[in-house]
Amino acid sequence: MGTLFAGCGGEQQVLYVPGSTFREALFISADRGPVVRAEVGEVITLSAQRRSGPWRAVPAGEVAEGTCSVPSRPPELETEVADDLTWSVYPEGHAVLNTEPLEDRTRTVRFDAPGRYVMTARSESWCGEPFEGDTLVFEITE
Repeated sequence: MGTLFAGCGGEQQVLYVPGSTFREALFISADRGPVVRAEVGEVITLSAQRRSGPWRAVPAGEVAEGTCSVPSRPPELETEVADDLTWSVYPEGHAVLNTEPLEDRTRTVRFDAPGRYVMTARSESWCGEPFEGDTLVFEITE
């Protein structure tokens, strides 16, 4: 829950709004670098970091209607969020991503056909449209 300010009118709830230089970023990676060379069926681990901020604490009564605000300060750095993203692979149809939760919050992918594949990930936003991260390239051989 947000911080409370004490004042003449009692305690006032604080909301967190994007600061003037606010931005969100997503960084995805594979356990073998940005260009992954692997064989059909090999398991590849995917990781992702998400950044957002800076956030400003503002008394709830001062936040204009329609302004993006959240009741508690979001983390400025989330060190592993691969399991909280929507992953896309092009061309479609040959990548198998795990859907079971992993303790370390990574994801794994394996390919069932040789070829060159490009993967991106999309994250929901605290304040706005979903956003995408880097691009990974996979060169899969027999």
